[in-house]
Amino acid sequence: MTGRATFAFLIVLLAVVIASLYLSPLWSGAVTVDRSFGPTPGWWSPVHVLNLLDECALLLVAGAVLALLAPLPRPFLWGVALGAAFCGIRLVLSSNWFSDEATAFTYAWAYSEYIVPVAFGGLGAVVASSLLRTGAARAA
Repeated sequence: MTGRATFAFLIVLLAVVIASLYLSPLWSGAVTVDRSFGPTPGWWSPVHVLNLLDECALLLVAGAVLALLAPLPRPFLWGVALGAAFCGIRLVLSSNWFSDEATAFTYAWAYSEYIVPVAFGGLGAVVASSLLRTGAARAA
């Protein structure tokens, strides 16, 4: 069971990385380019929130797919591990440039892209596992 789960984990991780490489620029271009946002407090960034949504949705689906491909002993931990591996790869491959006038909130929003989506992998895996168990219980 662990071998199957590990293989599924690696396949889903590879698929998520490839999907993100193609989908993230499309999402960012569709949601934030050529749009103006009204004045907001210094701690709030609607652009960063919109950019976080695609990664969160992607990991939610990936966690669910992982749970559907292999029976997982602890789906939340497997999903969080998937999210952490994905965000770790993104962090290593990224380069963030900040101006000299950047505030602490700018740094927090920029690096939140590598922290917030992690939980969504776990959430997707838990939801899919629950639905599988519920369906199996109804069928029996």
